[in-house]
Amino acid sequence: MDGCGLPHRGGGRLRVRELDRRGARPAADRALRDRLDPGIPALPAQPARASEAEAGATAGHCEGGPRTGPALLQAAHQRHATRAARGAPGYTGGTTGIAKGAMLTHRNLSYNMQQLRVWFPDLEIGKEVMLGALPMFHSFGMTVAMNFPIGAAAAMVLIPDPRDVRALVKSLAQNRVTLAPAVPALINAVLNYPRIEQIDLTSIKRCFSGSAPLSADVMVQFERLTGAVVVEGFGLTEASPATHCNPVQGRRKPGHIGIPLPNTESKVVDVEDGLTEMPPGQPGELIIKGPQVMQGYWNMPEETAQVLRDGWLYTGDLAVIDEEGYHRIVGRKKEMIVVSGFKVFPDEVDRVLMSHPAVLESATIGLPDPKRGERVKAFVVLKPGSEATPDDLRAYCRENLAAYKVPHQIEVRPELPKSAVLKILRRVLREQELAKRPSDDRKE
Repeated sequence: MDGCGLPHRGGGRLRVRELDRRGARPAADRALRDRLDPGIPALPAQPARASEAEAGATAGHCEGGPRTGPALLQAAHQRHATRAARGAPGYTGGTTGIAKGAMLTHRNLSYNMQQLRVWFPDLEIGKEVMLGALPMFHSFGMTVAMNFPIGAAAAMVLIPDPRDVRALVKSLAQNRVTLAPAVPALINAVLNYPRIEQIDLTSIKRCFSGSAPLSADVMVQFERLTGAVVVEGFGLTEASPATHCNPVQGRRKPGHIGIPLPNTESKVVDVEDGLTEMPPGQPGELIIKGPQVMQGYWNMPEETAQVLRDGWLYTGDLAVIDEEGYHRIVGRKKEMIVVSGFKVFPDEVDRVLMSHPAVLESATIGLPDPKRGERVKAFVVLKPGSEATPDDLRAYCRENLAAYKVPHQIEVRPELPKSAVLKILRRVLREQELAKRPSDDRKE
C-alpha cells in the first residue's frame, strides 16, 4: 500500500493493531512522532521529492498552461499504478467497535470523485474555494475535502482544529469559502457562534452534510444564514465513502440521505436472512453495490466475508426506502434497541429530540432492563442560553413518539463524546452507563 492515515483521538500513544503492522512501518510528522507506540519502528519524516524524470513528465503534461485536476490524476495513474492497485487503506471510525482498514483502490477513489463531480453540475473548475475542516485520514475528509477539490482545481482552506469555532468562522468569512463539506456538529457550532448573523457567509453556495442526521430546523437556519443549498448524503469508509446524496438541483427531502450516486445500486434487505428485499417504507439493512466499494478489510478475511457477499456490501446500517426511492437511515444494526419485543431506532428518537427548540445535540442508546429486555436512555446538549428539563423533553417525546420509544430517562450534559470526525459515539455513552452497573447486569 502506498500509505494510510490513522485516526488519532488525542491524549495517549498512537497504536496500530498487530495485524496491521506486518510489512508496514508508519511515518509520523514531528507533531505526532513522540506519540507512536515505542514498539513500532517509525520512518523519519521526510519531504517528498520528485525525480528529474517525474518532474519532466509532469511539466510535459502541463505544457500550454495548467491542467485541471482530472487530467493530472489521469497522468498520475498512467505513470505510477493501475486503477486496480491499492491506493490507501481507509480506517473505519470505530464508532461501534474496533477500527478496520478498508482496502481502497485507485479505481475506487477515482470513481467516487467522479461520481461527486457529476452530482454537482454547476461546479466552476478552478474557481471554487473548498472548506477543509474534516480530518483527511478519514475517508470523508480524504475524498470530499481533499480529492474532490484537487479534481476541481479548487483552493482548499485547511482547518487544523475544527473544534476551534472562532478560527473556523473566521476562515469561512475571510477566504470566501464556496463549498463546505461538514458534519451536523460543525453546522450547529457555526449557527450558535456569538453574533453569527453579523458575519457575512453568503459566499457559501453548497454545503453537503454527512456522518449523522441533520435536523430540518438546522438545515433551514443554515440556508437562511448563508444562502447556500444544503444537501444531506451518506457514505461509509468501505465505499470510499460516498454512496447516496440528495439532488442539488432536484427535490431534497430533509432527514433523508437521498438517492444512490451514479453507477451505484442499493436495496434494503431483511435483517435476519440478508436476502429478502423489504417493501417501501419497511426498515432493513442497507446493502450497496458500485465501483467505489472496497476490496475488503486489511488482514481480516473473516470480517471481509461478513460484509462482502455476492458483490454486495452489507453496511450494517438500517434504512427505509420510500415510494420515490429516497433513502432514510434509521440506525445501526448494532445499536437497534428492543423494548418488550418492539424495535426502537435511536436515530428516530434523536430526530425528535433535536427538533425541540432547546436541544442542540442528542444521542440515544439502549440499556439492559430486567422487565423489558432493554430500555431507552437519551443524552442531550442544550443550545447556549436555552433551558429545558428532562421532564420537559420527555413530555415533548410523548407528543411525537409511540409510548415504547419515549426515553425512560433523559440526561442533560454539557457535551457528548465524539470521534475525530465529530461523530457522536453512542458506544462510549453505553460503556459509561454499563460501568455504573453491577457486573451481572451488564449486556455487551
